[in-house]
Amino acid sequence: MSSYREPHQVIDGREPLVLAILTGLVIGKPVGMVVASALAVRAGIADKPEAYSWMQLVGAAVLAGIGFTMSLFIAAQAFPSSADLDAAKIAILYL
Repeated sequence: MSSYREPHQVIDGREPLVLAILTGLVIGKPVGMVVASALAVRAGIADKPEAYSWMQLVGAAVLAGIGFTMSLFIAAQAFPSSADLDAAKIAILYL
């Protein structure tokens, strides 16, 4: 008997969890990185190099948001239920 399940079978009933993970990775992380950088520059804690634009920082922040290795680790720590962890993995991997 195979333990393989189609992605829709894993996610079924866990759509809010999947949406929360996708939102955090796609929107939350980039916004947080850009806002933290802007605040640091404005407060004088950091200097923005002239060679880099804010749009380049946004691009780097988006790339950081899709790094799923750490997301998988955190999901494994956060969701003790194997069904919830499976749904979280699907959300992370199918980003």
